[in-house]
Amino acid sequence: MRHPTGRLYAAAVALCLFAGAQARADFIGWEYNWTPSATKILADNPTTGAILLSNEPGGSAVNNSDIVATNIRTVSTADPSTPATFTNKAYGLALTILDDASGKSGTMTFAGTFSGTLTSKSAIIMNSFTGPQTQSVQLGSHLYTVQIGPFAPPGPPTANIAGSISALANVSVKDVPEPSTFVLSGLCLSLCGAGWWWKRARGRGRGRALALDLA
Repeated sequence: MRHPTGRLYAAAVALCLFAGAQARADFIGWEYNWTPSATKILADNPTTGAILLSNEPGGSAVNNSDIVATNIRTVSTADPSTPATFTNKAYGLALTILDDASGKSGTMTFAGTFSGTLTSKSAIIMNSFTGPQTQSVQLGSHLYTVQIGPFAPPGPPTANIAGSISALANVSVKDVPEPSTFVLSGLCLSLCGAGWWWKRARGRGRGRALALDLA
């Protein structure tokens, strides 16, 4: 007849496998909203032109996803002989994430600067990120890691298609074990340890019995 401890060891292995599968099977839902520090970035001479940042409406996602931070357009009446100039014009983009499971929210702020020239019919706009391009926030039992970028420069004021700043923010959601998961993990380790001890002790017992028989 099979020893009860052997059945306990088998149950421990099954429990560990179930706990791992359960953690991986969940879909993680979350809401997000980007907010620019300003929707209009004025040129060095404010009357010559501006860079416009859209305030995108909030959205929702599940697990890892690319999300749009803002779209960019330009406005200017400057003549090509005297273009509008932008010299390290600062901006900020704040991302707020709401974790559906816990109801908790957190905000990460990314920063950068615009430089370049702009006229009524041309645009050379460059972007530089000035702060950390990767940031993380833990909400409930989920860790959200956001990487900002890339930058797609805007066209001239006559362009039909907008450029984008931080058009693709790569959001990875890493499941952090909940307290119940830690309890299951501890139980798994305890049961597996007991099973290992039982198998070792049983092996020693068989060894002693064999030695007595040979004697």
